[in-house]
Amino acid sequence: MARLETRYFHLLTREEIRDLRPILEILRDHRDEVVVSWHGRYLDHFGEARALGEADFREIYGRDIDAIVRNLLDDDMEGFEADVRALARDLVDRGVPFAEVVASLHLFEESAAEFFHSRLKIMLRGPGVYLTFDKLSHVRMILLAGTYFAGREAETTTRLRRLEGEADRLAGAPAARSTFHGLVGRSNAIRRVYEQVAAAAGGLGAVLVTGESGVGKELVARALHECAGNADRAFVAVNCAALPRELIEAELFGHRKGAYTGAQGDSVGLIRAAAGGTLFLDEITEMAPGSQAKLLRVLEDRSV
Repeated sequence: MARLETRYFHLLTREEIRDLRPILEILRDHRDEVVVSWHGRYLDHFGEARALGEADFREIYGRDIDAIVRNLLDDDMEGFEADVRALARDLVDRGVPFAEVVASLHLFEESAAEFFHSRLKIMLRGPGVYLTFDKLSHVRMILLAGTYFAGREAETTTRLRRLEGEADRLAGAPAARSTFHGLVGRSNAIRRVYEQVAAAAGGLGAVLVTGESGVGKELVARALHECAGNADRAFVAVNCAALPRELIEAELFGHRKGAYTGAQGDSVGLIRAAAGGTLFLDEITEMAPGSQAKLLRVLEDRSV
């Protein structure tokens, strides 16, 4: 059989998706059992620290399984993408931390794999199916992470605009508002941030921006970029949590055509793409330790 070359999200081919049909049909027929097992693992893992109650968990992730099965059995990849992104927005709206989202999806893989192995292993067709199922999980994470963080950024922007409006109201006039390269605020604390950004922008070293999720670390990075006189140069933002660990080095350092499955052309890498400008690495702690060590060498030598 000639291999079908259509490739979705750099990882899955149409032929591989069609090879998953027996697994998807099993998942459809035993959906409730898998969700119960999944929720049990979720409870064991997060305990009282979990963000979702049982009813919300079963509703959200049960709907997710239904959408995956329906879309992939119908060869509807646009619908698959739309439903995964809708899931991400729902999780943002419900305030589920990203670390819990990632762990929950891995717990699903464990629950499904155990179910297939313990009860239905005679219906599987070798290790290739497991590999494809794993690729499907990576695709879900890529789509979900990108939409999740876009939603969090939108939340942050909305919150900043609300604060800006409140500052205008309290000051009695828009002219009294204080802004600094996209940052907004007049308190002593935010003014200290302005001073720190201005001081850091005068150097050429790497800058570590820390803070809880949603406080505006990327806004600070953009302010550093502009304050350093680089407004007309590249600002490259990379969400390390949104890239599969096995692909992040190729994305950062570049690769040749054919270096890995899905590498359809040469790439200079995001580090060199940001040359002369600013490279912002978000969620850097999600990067594998080995990749962090290689990145440290780049930061020390300032070369790739």
